[in-house]
Amino acid sequence: MRPERRRAASHSSANLIEFSALRRERLAHREVLPTGLLLKRSFSRMREVSATIPKFVGDEKQTRRYFVSGIVQGVGFRFFVQREAEKLHVGGYTRNLFDGRVEVLAIGSPEQLEAMKRALERGPRFSRVSGVREEEAQHSPQYAKEFVIEPDA
Repeated sequence: MRPERRRAASHSSANLIEFSALRRERLAHREVLPTGLLLKRSFSRMREVSATIPKFVGDEKQTRRYFVSGIVQGVGFRFFVQREAEKLHVGGYTRNLFDGRVEVLAIGSPEQLEAMKRALERGPRFSRVSGVREEEAQHSPQYAKEFVIEPDA
């Protein structure tokens, strides 16, 4: 019995995969004979079972670059960004810029990147974020699997 994979129509922003498979079902049939004896017969039949589950593997990855301005250097902002990225399973890097901003390159699904942007706008305890500028960036495979703190630029 091999499951058949079909792509379901996506509802809003959720990616779904529909699985369909055949399942053997054991059934019991009881019959009372005219003599009063109980006759049990068991047989099996095949039944189709399907389920729809969220798609996790192979989500399209996007790369975004964020420039965070405000009081964001000297307050642990890069370490905060790294912790948030690890929680969200986002790849990329963060570094301080000489003009006082922090640059963040993030690689992930659109939902992960949106959560990352919200975290950047919030910032750590002693920071004051005045703005987060977002732009598309070229994919960097070297940062796809982990999030690191790079030297200042």
